[in-house]
Amino acid sequence: MEIKYPDFTNSLVNITSSIKKHFRPDLKLEYPSIKLIDDLIKDKKKVILILLDGMGVNILKGNLDEDSFLRSHLVGEATSVFPPTTVAATNAILTGMLPGENGWFGWQQYFKENNHHYVMFKNIDYYTEDKLDADVKNKYVVNHQFGMDLGIKYNVLFPSVAGGNSEDFSDEVDKIIDIIKEDAPSLTYAYWTNPDGLIHEYGCFNEVIKANLLKLSADLERLEAKMDKDSIALVIADHGLIDVSPIDLAFYDDIKKYFRVLPSLEGRSMIFFVNDKEGFKKVFNDRFSKWFDLYTTDEFLALGLVGKKTDKILPFMGDYIALAKDKYYFMYDGNLDATEMKGHHAGITKDEMMIPIIKIGGKQ
Repeated sequence: MEIKYPDFTNSLVNITSSIKKHFRPDLKLEYPSIKLIDDLIKDKKKVILILLDGMGVNILKGNLDEDSFLRSHLVGEATSVFPPTTVAATNAILTGMLPGENGWFGWQQYFKENNHHYVMFKNIDYYTEDKLDADVKNKYVVNHQFGMDLGIKYNVLFPSVAGGNSEDFSDEVDKIIDIIKEDAPSLTYAYWTNPDGLIHEYGCFNEVIKANLLKLSADLERLEAKMDKDSIALVIADHGLIDVSPIDLAFYDDIKKYFRVLPSLEGRSMIFFVNDKEGFKKVFNDRFSKWFDLYTTDEFLALGLVGKKTDKILPFMGDYIALAKDKYYFMYDGNLDATEMKGHHAGITKDEMMIPIIKIGGKQ
């Protein structure tokens, strides 16, 4: 599989820079804007950024024909951040910062302060499902800032399962249509959970995913028909996915005997806390080096994948991190009947990293 690292001149944080620069050219931005997006949104009063979770370039091109609405409106590509996963990627957009700077690193992060693995979006312990104190988490992370300092109306739309009030993507589109009827300048951020959720369950390329993309596409085509010359919508993803197979580490006694804390982060970018570094490294590489690259924390941070500033994720790092370069992902369950994901993300392959830039509306 082809490996792809994030490009911080053409990534999610750069999309945020373009939008902030458009509304507030006086702001000092950490990352450069993207000329393609600068040109697309130039002179537009109402900008809508729509994120369809998991709709990476490979998912789009592998399920839809070239002349489909979404593919025919594809104008560019960018990279996600690392790891290419929803916690890291969406918060990179919403803060304009990389995971090393905002602390949003992966699905579950180990907090040494209270010895819990926080599911970052749910404030529960990943292994026990105990409810956890959100105040502990919030001390370590930088929260949503995206449109709050732009001096314009800022709208945020989420599905009900993510704390919003939209039951269907059509509901979000209806809300966007109402927003663009208003004359005042505005920025709207709209997030939707699919196709990611369906791909985890069904895999990347099949009729279920194609049908979902066509439904999303039909709603976006309806949106474009309602847009005026002052409005533009950019449709992006947070990451792509690949078809995967699981490795349950709970069944590997020669590996888990080294754990001093249970693994954290993501199945395709897993952090290990071990009691014998050299012993663990040898056994791990003997078993898994064909499919995962193992790095010490210092080696990993030197790669620059999470940015030059890493203070915010240092509390969550362990002794090693393993990055998936093939189709496998780790789990730690110990149940032969455990639910297995058919599609997953957060590794370092190109298909997980590349996201589309799709233009809706924006007619002159």
